Amino acid sequence: MLSSKHVLITGGNGFIGAHLARRCVALGAKVAVLSHHAGGNWRLKDIEDKIEMFIGSVADSKVVAPLVKNFKPEIVFHLAASINRDRSLAIFSDLYHTNVEGTEVLLASLLGASFLKRFVQIGTIDEYGSNQAPFKETDRELPMSPYSLTKLMANRLVEYASWEEKFPAVIVRPALVYGPAQSFGMLVTECIKSCLAGETLPMTPGEQSRDLLYVDDMVEALIQAGTVDKAIGEVINIGSGEEVVIKKVVLTINELLGNKGDIQFGKLPYRPGENIHFWLETKKARRILNWQPRVSLLDGLQTTVEWYKENQKRFPDLQPRR
Repeated sequence: MLSSKHVLITGGNGFIGAHLARRCVALGAKVAVLSHHAGGNWRLKDIEDKIEMFIGSVADSKVVAPLVKNFKPEIVFHLAASINRDRSLAIFSDLYHTNVEGTEVLLASLLGASFLKRFVQIGTIDEYGSNQAPFKETDRELPMSPYSLTKLMANRLVEYASWEEKFPAVIVRPALVYGPAQSFGMLVTECIKSCLAGETLPMTPGEQSRDLLYVDDMVEALIQAGTVDKAIGEVINIGSGEEVVIKKVVLTINELLGNKGDIQFGKLPYRPGENIHFWLETKKARRILNWQPRVSLLDGLQTTVEWYKENQKRFPDLQPRR
């Protein structure tokens, strides 16, 4: 499937990107990773001798153009992104630079390239915003933050290239992905960190529902998106296809860690305008990609908890996301 294929992963040193890089190497691909920071590649230490590493911004044509010209990627997974879910317009320009201009630079380097067979663009469930769940690919997007807005803008660029230039692209919109080596600052990792330390964890009432997807399942969906021909030109949701109440997730994590954390439900208010039900319909992924999640929520949380118990002190770079 990927044996001897040239695979480029932008943002390949990130949480999902590193898991994807490791899987591509295992499948026999020749992998190149574009990383924005030279010192932030701790997730790739075990495979750094098996990949080509390039340092620089995806929005810098002086980095991207020669990389593409020399490496000649057959499959590109575009995961590089600036992530900040704050709703202030003050952060828009920074997000626009990476998420939109970065996508534009990457597309410009690849348009017309005879060696390119697939371009997989990573969107986000956040693009659906205040829609009624479960979110379908046919729903009109209603972004509620600069982050989701810039991701939607980037996706529109890719869609345009697909329509106008016959560019071999597929857009995937993942749910909330979790698993080993995810940075702190996310729902699952913050809960694990607090419960491991036996700290107080103030929360909302926790009745919101979310769609949680284990990282290995996400990786397999990406590989399918990068290799199944009938995915070209499509927008495809990638998620568990089920909603789970946040309170249940937090209590499960605390139980797995021996109920060390002091969980204070109702201590915090819900965010203004928060969509209480937030999950994806995934029939299209099952039909087109012949994919469905394999890891149950309990098994995924158990594996993730065990990883942090064993590795938290080894990786000081596990810091909250911006």
